[in-house]
Amino acid sequence: MRPRNVPRAAPGRLLRRALALSALVLLWVLLWGRPTWTVLAGGLLVAAGVTALTRMPPVGWVVPYRPLRLPGLLGHLLGKLLTSSFVVAWQALRRGPDASTGVVEVRLRGDSELLLVSTALLSLTMPGTLVLEVDRARRLLYLHALPLEGPGDAERRRREVTDVERRLHRVFRPGGRAA
Repeated sequence: MRPRNVPRAAPGRLLRRALALSALVLLWVLLWGRPTWTVLAGGLLVAAGVTALTRMPPVGWVVPYRPLRLPGLLGHLLGKLLTSSFVVAWQALRRGPDASTGVVEVRLRGDSELLLVSTALLSLTMPGTLVLEVDRARRLLYLHALPLEGPGDAERRRREVTDVERRLHRVFRPGGRAA
């Protein structure tokens, strides 16, 4: 029986914790590569420890604003993902260790942290792109890009990232405001 002075946990809060726990266990299993009983038990222990010891701040939910635009975003990203491996493989075969690379700074327009991080994650689908740093305060992304042979390639990378951000803003509405 529960003591009277202990408040009951809200069902929504319990659901969020269960989802976080499940996601962490799934990530653990994916990192180990196979779902054995030992891996599942270890993942459950680690996930329980992480969720018990860390109190993550609540993140505002991103509410689908225009769900009919979601297939366009997903199709665009799938196309980028498919071409990504071919572009990188071609650069590796053509140039080898002499492939031209560089770091590109991209200024984002949105002020939602969740959309900023989503833009950074979806930028990883672009050919030869790796996100090095996210500067939340100044809304900057720093990307390592391959190939990067001059200012024109750097500008093209900036346009690709801002296009991903624009597509995200068209599909989702940050913080309850229309984008």
